[in-house]
Amino acid sequence: MASEKREIAVLEALTALRKGAPLKKYCRGGKPHLCYFKLSADERELTWESRSQKAKTVSFAMVRRVVEGHSTSILRKYGAPAEAPLSFSLEYMEGSKGRSLDLVADSPAQQALWVAGLSGLARRWSGLARVGEAGGGSPFPGGATPSSGASTPRQSPVPPPAHK
Repeated sequence: MASEKREIAVLEALTALRKGAPLKKYCRGGKPHLCYFKLSADERELTWESRSQKAKTVSFAMVRRVVEGHSTSILRKYGAPAEAPLSFSLEYMEGSKGRSLDLVADSPAQQALWVAGLSGLARRWSGLARVGEAGGGSPFPGGATPSSGASTPRQSPVPPPAHK
């Protein structure tokens, strides 16, 4: 039964990511703006567009982890406290630099779906074994549910790829 629920949750998350959605993105300078995010056709990258820039991507193979809440320095500094339950970040590598993509969803349900989908895709494309599967009946990272509004940061552990 738990595995059926997990499969349904993963399918819902992938459907949401394929369709895409406008999410609020915080820049390094702290100015938030809406961008349209969606999954690439091959499901290996998250892509987004804003009014002023060409399309950008982050490869899931480079994602180190997906965290919920105001877990990054940018969101802690610039994010509105009321947005904490809706916030999440992808921490990834760009060359030798660690970066974060700091986002805010419209609702706790949307945030939970995106976190579940992004976490699963990062695990899939980084070649890592699935993490955090043992325990708990929730298919969502950190035991979250689409209706939970917890504001404490939770992590979906996607450890960095092993160096060869």
